[in-house]
Amino acid sequence: MPVIILFTGGLYALLIALLYRHLRCLFAEERRPLQDEPMVSVIIAIRNEAPHLIDCLESLAALDYPRDRLEIILIDDGSSDGSAELLHDFHDRHPWVQAIRLEGDAKQLPGKAGAVYRGITGSRGEIIAMTDADCRVPPGWIRHLLAAFDDGVGLVGGFTFLESTARKRTCFEAVQALDWLFLLGIAAAAIKMGKPLTWMGNNMAFRRRAYEDVGGYPALGHNLIEDFALLNAISRETEWKVRITPSNQAAVLSLPVGSLSALYNQRRRWALGIRQVRPFGKLLLVTSFLAHLGATAGLICCRPAALATLVLLLAGDLAVCRKMSSTTANTPLLRHLPAFELLYFSYTLFLPLLILFDRRIRWKDQNFPAHAKKNRGTA
Repeated sequence: MPVIILFTGGLYALLIALLYRHLRCLFAEERRPLQDEPMVSVIIAIRNEAPHLIDCLESLAALDYPRDRLEIILIDDGSSDGSAELLHDFHDRHPWVQAIRLEGDAKQLPGKAGAVYRGITGSRGEIIAMTDADCRVPPGWIRHLLAAFDDGVGLVGGFTFLESTARKRTCFEAVQALDWLFLLGIAAAAIKMGKPLTWMGNNMAFRRRAYEDVGGYPALGHNLIEDFALLNAISRETEWKVRITPSNQAAVLSLPVGSLSALYNQRRRWALGIRQVRPFGKLLLVTSFLAHLGATAGLICCRPAALATLVLLLAGDLAVCRKMSSTTANTPLLRHLPAFELLYFSYTLFLPLLILFDRRIRWKDQNFPAHAKKNRGTA
């Protein structure tokens, strides 16, 4: 038993050390200036986002990119909370922005993917950029995402920072913000080492050619983590590369969830959606689960091995959190590292078990099956 506990803890530490090395390389990359100004289409799917929508729309209107090379397409996915009226008013003030009302019976695909697909179908951009209606983008967002593209890159992602819903950030919000930094650091490092696992669709841009090479969303099959499905297909089924830009000027601001139940539903949806993650991701997930399980259970029967494993786990997590927080100007979040570890231990141990019995997926106010038949195989 002690040998198994130490082995899984050591393997976890080794994997985190490997990822940390690539994370450092990512931040050490030389930033390249924008070489070209291609046509860009920004697609945003909106469903019942009235409380945050205006801030998002105003940030889009302030984008620093030539108006004749930019189109913004806003898809109202059957909102019932006043979002449609806000979009109408915004369109009146900014007639160059497209606002489309999409009723449920007009969608060709379920969930958010159906709304995004409708927007892409009517777009003209060589590059398609996506964010969410509860996000705010910086003025240089488009330019700094584009600077990461070269001839072989098909998809680029930027960081997402969680901001407070009030003037002063609560502990729960700060823990979520640190958790996002940690997860994004792991995902960014995996992309840097050539093994893309996933990325947040609220800060992502991709070439239309790469999107068409995988058949677009209709060919990807039902998946409520449509950003993961697209990245997974592009990175595994084509020659296109995936790249992350660590520039803070490409980072968007999003909002934390307001309750533990909402956080659980979010993480459950993520866990169910990434079931087709590549083997390296499965190794990382299984190792993380076993190492955290061993460190917890071993405190009862083999305390020395459990404590040694616990040190390895905390050291690896701290290294990633420190690197991410310091290089993204979020160092104050490190004060919440103990609470983050409690959260991380909790969902690492219990989420895999809970989703065995609770496989419902709810997005906004809609329910969907966790699994559906794919239209294609994955490489």
